[in-house]
Amino acid sequence: MQDTPRTKSTPDENISRRKILKAVAALGGAFAGTALVPGKWSSPVVDLGVVPAHAQANSDPLELIGELEIHEASPDVFDEIAPLDNAISYSAQCEYKDPLRSLTSANTTATGKTNCSASVPTSVSYVSPERASQGYIGFLFQTALCNLTSTEFCVKINSGSRYSNEKCALITHE
Repeated sequence: MQDTPRTKSTPDENISRRKILKAVAALGGAFAGTALVPGKWSSPVVDLGVVPAHAQANSDPLELIGELEIHEASPDVFDEIAPLDNAISYSAQCEYKDPLRSLTSANTTATGKTNCSASVPTSVSYVSPERASQGYIGFLFQTALCNLTSTEFCVKINSGSRYSNEKCALITHE
């Protein structure tokens, strides 16, 4: 077998071949790119929608379940907080459900009201057991009774951005 002699190209020929290939590739890319660019630019269209109410709801809600039990408490319960004049102190408890197991006495607050007052000083006295999926939560509150036969106390709890349902019960006198 005999090898055919190869002709050697000069460096000038190599450079010119490279330049030609680069130029062809650049022109081909430029033509392809201009085919994709619109002739006239327009503002982008953005569609905004509203999420339905059921989809906005938290998938892991706090829930007060069972009966809200209310009992008259010792008058000195609120000594360290400013006690209300002519108010009666109460303790209350209710069962809770928390799928996230995040409730503690420190991170949970309560909002209370009665049919006499839109805002009743209410504090969480305990969460037992803490960080459980279900347990009991206790409240302390004070209110002046506006109607001795049917004063109703309602409470909601929240932990961070999660809020519970409202639980209500009539206040009875012991």
